[in-house]
Parts: sequence; C-alpha cells; structure tokens
Amino acid sequence: MDQKKLQIKVEPVPVSKKQDLEQILREVVHTSDAIYLTGSSIVNATVPLIVDAAGKEKLITITHLENLVRKGVLVGICADPYLEGRMAGEKIVQILKGAKPSSIPVGIPTKVDIVLNRKTEVGGRFALSPFFINKVTKTID
Repeated sequence: MDQKKLQIKVEPVPVSKKQDLEQILREVVHTSDAIYLTGSSIVNATVPLIVDAAGKEKLITITHLENLVRKGVLVGICADPYLEGRMAGEKIVQILKGAKPSSIPVGIPTKVDIVLNRKTEVGGRFALSPFFINKVTKTID
C-alpha cells in the first residue's frame, strides 16, 4: 500500500539488544501515533514494557500475532495459524511432486481475526469506535 495515499508514515525501529529498548521507547512514544510489534525474541520478552510505555502516551499497539495480544498488545490482525499451516503444507506437497516454488502462487489468508485485548483497552482508557468494536472477532479478557 502507498503510505502517501494512506497518509501514514512507517518508521522501522530496529531493536537488536534488549537493554536498548527503554531508551528507544522514550524516543518512539513521543514521535508516533501507534506501535506495531513484530515477532522477535526481544519483542516477545518485552511486550509488557512496550505496552506500558505506549499506554502512558495513549498510543495504540498493534500486531499480527495473537500471542502478543494475549501478552497485552491492544489489537491484533491475525491469520488463523491452522489454516496457514494447511496452506503451507499444500504448497510443500506441490513442491514434493515436482512443482517449482516460483510457479506456486502466493497464498492469501482466508480467515483473519481482529483480536482485541479488553484489559489493555480498559486500562489504557482507549475510546474505540462502535464501528471498530463490531469488527472484532475475538477478545482477550
């Protein structure tokens, strides 16, 4: 998607050492509107720290991993891992039968959940719109 068209700016913030995270967060929370958490061992181990720092500044936290929502991230847009595994398995079968990986089309998730962490929503006093709440397919209490 075109960042200009969507009027957003994505700023990658690489974290290579756990001990650098607090300093990085002090800078990021004052220059961002949201924090997107990816899957890394550092992020996984420090979700509460990140969520707490973001919450103090009224920043939403977003991820694509349901386990991070369970750890406190506000919202997850998460593909069904079982269906993702089946799709991967079907592609492996095609490769084992002789298909070239480059000839296999990229799969698109057929089921995506919008997961909301209610504890983070209430604790952070986030005022989420009824329209958004109606789109939520799974909640973590």
